[in-house]
Amino acid sequence: MPKVTHKDLIDGWHPFTNEKIDKFVSKGFWHGLTVCDCLDRNVQRFPNKLAVVDDTTKVTWKGLKEKTSRLAVQLKRLGVGYGDFFVLQLFNVAEFFYMYFALNRIGAIPVMCLPRHRRLEIDHEIALHKAKGPTRGTPIKL
Repeated sequence: MPKVTHKDLIDGWHPFTNEKIDKFVSKGFWHGLTVCDCLDRNVQRFPNKLAVVDDTTKVTWKGLKEKTSRLAVQLKRLGVGYGDFFVLQLFNVAEFFYMYFALNRIGAIPVMCLPRHRRLEIDHEIALHKAKGPTRGTPIKL
């Protein structure tokens, strides 16, 4: 049985043509890396350098990967898996990066929402994508 990819799961996916992909790769714009590949690479190169800083938190690349990995395990335990849509609405805080990388690590698809979106917009995104995720107020332990 062939592996299902994200483009098989997302209605309206319009992938780049092979010609455009070759053009972007040849110009050095694309390197064939996922966001988690970039995270892993930065952990290897700069484990103790700061990766994320917000008003209350400073996280190194190593710390970011560790928290991301723990959160990915928790998300799996909650039933979030490969190809699941997950509405992500967070301010510019460290927790956004934990969630973003954890969702990518397990192959879930983050549906990015703005902090100013309210219940009407968020409910629409959840219904449109049949998104998974904790209900309002459900804590996820890092």
